[in-house]
Amino acid sequence: MTKRFGWGRLVLLAVALVLAAVWLAPIAWAVATSLKPETETTKLPLEWIGSRVTLDAYSLVLGTGGIVKWAVNSLVTATVVTVMTVLFSAMAAYGFARTSFRGLAGQ
Repeated sequence: MTKRFGWGRLVLLAVALVLAAVWLAPIAWAVATSLKPETETTKLPLEWIGSRVTLDAYSLVLGTGGIVKWAVNSLVTATVVTVMTVLFSAMAAYGFARTSFRGLAGQ
């Protein structure tokens, strides 16, 4: 038995596609801008594709040497925040497990 593809599903698909395009457009714009020469990134009127494709922005970021430091800082921050969250959540869970209160299942 096959499901019919009704108007409701078609409208839902159209809305999902529009939302996906709205969500992906800034990401596509950032990638397109990163591949343009620096002089064309703020030129008006805005264009999706520059006069030439260049990787100068990437070589500048990777060449300064700071990106490894930034990545390590992000990793350390994320690790500390995750460990602290797990510890505090475990303490709260232990407290909830050992305490009787109204609304508890089975009481």
